[in-house]
Amino acid sequence: MASTTLTLSSLIGTWIGSSPVNMTVFTGHFVYGDTSSITMVIKYTSLLICFLVAFCCFVQSTRCFLHANYLITTPGADIPPDMVKRFVLRGGNFWSLGLRALYLALNLLLWLFGPIPMFINSVLMVMCLYYLDSNSVAQPLYHRTFEAEQIVKKMRGVLPEQLTFRCD
Repeated sequence: MASTTLTLSSLIGTWIGSSPVNMTVFTGHFVYGDTSSITMVIKYTSLLICFLVAFCCFVQSTRCFLHANYLITTPGADIPPDMVKRFVLRGGNFWSLGLRALYLALNLLLWLFGPIPMFINSVLMVMCLYYLDSNSVAQPLYHRTFEAEQIVKKMRGVLPEQLTFRCD
């Protein structure tokens, strides 16, 4: 997703920078609303900023997930599970923010065609996000421990020393 948003940002930046005189693509008779050059620059710039925010959120999401992966796979380290949980939740939050920025970018893209398509898309987007974000069924909590962890807990009182694994 990060590469997609970066590609779209570069395309919009190239489109804005290459033809300031020919910004008449979305100023025809089928576009309702203000089509002055300063308004079009504001529309393009806000769309570009929205894509760049989405890119930053997706990069931060990847960073948090990779850091959680590193913490999980570190051999011989006593890393608290709450730390791993914190990075996984942060990664999910950044991913969600990046998707929300892409949803906003869709509204801003339709703003190029005028305020009416943007308003219609905004209403549809609010309805869809309300449906997706509301949870009418309570999710059960999962509290099962791993079998190996249960065996180690049982064996702590039986064995005099800590178990070590050797690869010979």
